[in-house]
Amino acid sequence: MRIPGFFVAFIAGAACLYALVAQDPAVKPIFPALQSVWFFWHVAIAFGSYAIFVVAFAVELSYLIQIFLWKVGSKKDYGLTRENIARFHRSVHQLVLFGFPMLTFGIMSGAAWANEAWGVYWQWDPKETWSLITWFAFALYLINRYHQREVHREIRHFLPRHALLLFLTGIVGGVISSITGSGLDITTFSLLVLRLRINEKIATPTSVVLMGLNAAVGFAWKELAGSGMAPEAWGYWWVCVPIVVVGAPFGAWFIKHRSRLFVAGLLYASIAAQFVAALLIVPMTPALVAFSAAVFLAGLTFFRWMANRGVRRLEWLAAQGLAGRSR
Repeated sequence: MRIPGFFVAFIAGAACLYALVAQDPAVKPIFPALQSVWFFWHVAIAFGSYAIFVVAFAVELSYLIQIFLWKVGSKKDYGLTRENIARFHRSVHQLVLFGFPMLTFGIMSGAAWANEAWGVYWQWDPKETWSLITWFAFALYLINRYHQREVHREIRHFLPRHALLLFLTGIVGGVISSITGSGLDITTFSLLVLRLRINEKIATPTSVVLMGLNAAVGFAWKELAGSGMAPEAWGYWWVCVPIVVVGAPFGAWFIKHRSRLFVAGLLYASIAAQFVAALLIVPMTPALVAFSAAVFLAGLTFFRWMANRGVRRLEWLAAQGLAGRSR
């Protein structure tokens, strides 16, 4: 399309002009503290994500301009028609989905690089702050893109294959929980919300209850049929019991009186806070950053696949006359 190309060329030209006029063209050697294996990966991937976001911005701006021209009665289309503009606009979402993991890895690798060079992961300098703001901006875009999607309070047209799917998800989630300490709640929640389109207000307490049952059964099995729990594990258990006994009922009561979008936003904020805290607490190594990035990309691909399957399920329900929003 011609309009996005114009905006991309304009932004690229402005950046080149700024570099020629305002910056010293001489190539200076890198400071010894910055000479690291992170240099290539951080710079290349971070700037690659920025380039993708520039293209996404150009496509979105072109879409808004074309819609405005049609509203004021203009006959010009600049290569866009009413038939293909929706497909053209969907490319923004696809570009952001491609660039967002790259930006995430860029921020993580930059934090690891800073810790290697200066002994601190984050200093809140302008570049770090604006990169984090950019990350949250696109995260909110991805979160709120389908905020009006159809959701249900129960699994519509429940079949034996859905029971098998829930059973297998429980096994996979339980295995992940045995390795990492968490997993059953995440896999169950994502299956209910993305694949089966259950309301977040229903899926949240359901996944929490399943996680609690899984922990109780695993603890009892280890203590009674296994080698027994370590004293430290008992200490963690007694610390968690009052939190769960008080927090779980209060949380269920609290979300009962909130919209599903509020519940979803609260979960996203909680997960983001845990992720940032892990970056600040856990010592980052190149291997750990690469593994984290791989897990992130694998999870994003898997969740995207489940979301697409959920869309196909809604289309099938609509064809069978079983669709309809239930909150």
